Order: sequence, then structure tokens, then C-alpha cells
Amino acid sequence: MPQPRTDPRDRHFAGTLIDQTVYMLDPNGRIISWNAVARRLDGLADDEVVGSHFSRLYTEAEREAGVPVRVLEQAAREGRSEREGWRVRGGGRRIWVHALVSPMRDREDALVGFVKVTRDITRQREMLLQAHRMEAVGHLTAGLVHDFNNLLAVLLASLQRLRPSVKDEGNATDLLDTAVQVAQRGAALTRRMLAFARRREQAPEPVDVSALISDLLPMLRQAAGPLARVETRCPVPIAEALADPSLLEMALLNLVINARDAMPDGGSVVISACEEAVPVQDGCGSVRCVCLTVADQGQGMDEATLARVMEPLFTTKAEGKGTGLGLPMIRDFAERSGGHFDLRSRPGEGTCAEIRLPVQVSDRPRGMV
Repeated sequence: MPQPRTDPRDRHFAGTLIDQTVYMLDPNGRIISWNAVARRLDGLADDEVVGSHFSRLYTEAEREAGVPVRVLEQAAREGRSEREGWRVRGGGRRIWVHALVSPMRDREDALVGFVKVTRDITRQREMLLQAHRMEAVGHLTAGLVHDFNNLLAVLLASLQRLRPSVKDEGNATDLLDTAVQVAQRGAALTRRMLAFARRREQAPEPVDVSALISDLLPMLRQAAGPLARVETRCPVPIAEALADPSLLEMALLNLVINARDAMPDGGSVVISACEEAVPVQDGCGSVRCVCLTVADQGQGMDEATLARVMEPLFTTKAEGKGTGLGLPMIRDFAERSGGHFDLRSRPGEGTCAEIRLPVQVSDRPRGMV
């Protein structure tokens, strides 16, 4: 097969691209040469590819629709043909690519061939689709939380109207007061969830962490269920953390529920708090932080699962029992507070979740290690 005359710059271009596949084509679209990246990714030998038509790089549906022919016609007519779509790698693997086909011409401007450069953007596309899914989930969450907040408002109003008519017999009044308190906390949490879904600014303020955990303990024990024991280890006094208290309550409640689900046969959940110095990323000094820890005796996670639990929508729970949004929301809360969120876990050894929050505005971290 006669070799077309090409500009030396084209040959240099084809040989130096290290992360893109490059195919040199004759005027009819047959492959003349290909670069090392293409050979490595396709896993084929030269005699299997050179001389074949470049349409082999397209899906069967595109070939039947005449897409490869139109690509060459457009490139010859307009100077380039650029598009994204599915392509087929060696072994039949499909990838999403950005493909650019450009004409090669001699000094008399006669068409002597084409160069096709393809870049695998499958991961970028998946990330974009994930972002769109998360945006849709955010809109859905906002609607659901808004409706749930309305239901809580009705419930709270009904409880308050019911209180004067409840006789102080047994623990009826105490139960009613507890129901009102839980409804009020639920309303506050739903407002904060709505703010998260709409990406509003948080309302950080100095928080007495020990007092917050003590006030929240009855709800946490109720959420943990009858088989789990919730213990606290919070020294007094402890420095006040700078955080949005409602979001901190929601984070602790979420972690206790996760711990409960990880211990189907029961066990202990220990909530502790301490003050510590955390190094900053530039290595110049440290910042004072309050570290809240929720540790359970559950099933634990392997390294592969632990590496993914922060991904939105990823969950290890059974269908219908988890949204995969809890841990990402906690991480978002911690980071937007100027702190950090860590998880440690091993199979059979339980899970330890740590929320680090800055003590005061002047100590806001420049980036924790």
C-alpha cells in the first residue's frame, strides 16, 4: 500500500502523544499506522490493524448508520470532525471518548489522508453524570425535607394543643414533653437538611460539646435500639467547638444509627470527646480542635469498602435501609466548619468515626493533615 505524503510535524505529533491514541489514515479511511498508546490499549498486533478500515473503532450501530463515512466527509470539508461517543477497544470493551479527526494535505492542498486522535474520557463522563445525579438527589431531598417539615409542624401544633388536656397521671406528662422535644429537634434537623440540600451557609457558633451530647443522649439511646448500649466519655470542662449545633446533632445521630445497623446482635457504642492539637498541612504549627469520636463493636469494613463509603449514594446497607448520603453529609459539615472527618475500620473490629472541629475562629485550620 503506498504511503501518503505527510507533514513531518504530523508524524512527530502522532509519536509524542503519550495519553491519547493516534491513528494515521489514508484518504479512504484505512489505517496506515498507529501509535504505541493505541497498540497498548487495543492489545492487537500491527498486522491485525494496519490495512483495516478505521470504522472498526466504532460501534456496530454507528457503522450501520454510516457515521465513520460522515466523519471523514466532514473532516475533509470543514477541516475537522470532533465528537464524543462510545468506542470499542480491543476485546470488545466500550469506552466513552472524545475523538478528533483532521485531514492531512500536501503542499498543493490535495487530501492525502487523515489523523484520528482519541482520548478516553470515560471517568470524566462518569463524574459528570454523578454530579448530575447528586444535583437531582439534592432537589428531591429538598422537596421531601420540606414536606416532612410541614408534617412535623402539624404534629408539634397538635401536641401543644393536647398538653392542657392531659392529666398528670403516671408518666403521661413526661412522655408528652419528650414527644414535643423530639418533634422540635426533628423540625430543627429538617431545616438544616434543607439548608444542606440548597447549599446554604451554615450558622456556626460556640458549642458546649459535652452539654450537647448530654442533652441528645436520650434520643441517641432511642435511635440505637434495645440491643445497643450507648456510653459517653466526655470530660468537663472542654473547649467549645465552633460548629452549627443542629448539623452536629444530625451527624452524631447518623453515626449512632450506622453503629446500630453494624451490630445486628447488639454491642456497645461509645461517644467520647477530647481536646487535641492537630498539625496543619504546611507543617507550621498546629491548631486546637475538639475531636468527637463514635466507636462501635460492629462488623467493620474492609479496605475496599472503606475507600468508597464517602462516595455519595454508596451504601453497604440492605436495599431500602440506606441512602448513601449520611457520611458524605457529615464530611461536608465537618469540612465546611473548618474541620475534618475520618473513619477507621477493620473487619470484625468495629468502626471508629472522628469529627474534628476548630475551637474558635482564630484557630480555624488552614487545612488539617
